[in-house]
Amino acid sequence: MDGCIVEAPYGSDALLRELHSRGVPVVCADVDPDHPEDAWSVRVDYGAAVTQLLEHLHAHGATAVVMVSGTEDNAWNRFSRQAYEAWCARTGSQMRLYSLYEGAGATGAQELAGPLLDAPDRPDAFVVAATRFAIGVAEAAEMVGLRMPEDLQLAALTDSDLVRLHRPPITGLDLRMEELGRRSVDLLLRRIQEPDPPLRQETVRPEIRWRDTTR
Repeated sequence: MDGCIVEAPYGSDALLRELHSRGVPVVCADVDPDHPEDAWSVRVDYGAAVTQLLEHLHAHGATAVVMVSGTEDNAWNRFSRQAYEAWCARTGSQMRLYSLYEGAGATGAQELAGPLLDAPDRPDAFVVAATRFAIGVAEAAEMVGLRMPEDLQLAALTDSDLVRLHRPPITGLDLRMEELGRRSVDLLLRRIQEPDPPLRQETVRPEIRWRDTTR
């Protein structure tokens, strides 16, 4: 191949090592979280978006925010968790961080969230990685009679028809994947033609799509 784009690599990704050993021009659509400053990567600024979301929830009454992260060791999961941990430390909020395998989907999220929402110290907000997780949390909230956003605020760290078409519609983080793809293609073409790395790393900034599950 003339070049390769690796999307959402894991930390110190074995595929990247293999491609580099073969001398294949390669760029990353989202960074290797162990090498986030690599100029041949397009970075997605998860930290700023997650912090903005958490501050909004807190400003609108959330005092016990749960985060449900995925288990895959990519930048999306790792840097979102780090932003949540930093926000909890800065605000003095109790950290309630859970990890759930992405393949567990809505059922896994419902099973995780149900006991938390039925407890005396139940959370008043959930921030979850996958949109299927958001559906599961919404189902768990409905089962125990909680209203959104009055009793529980809910947001997902990605966006899809699952959350857009849910009733009520669920706030999601638009990762701007089309923009990430376009910039990654442009960067790979540059690498094939000009082997010197760019002076500045390309960055895509996600946008929060506010919907009815947040105040």
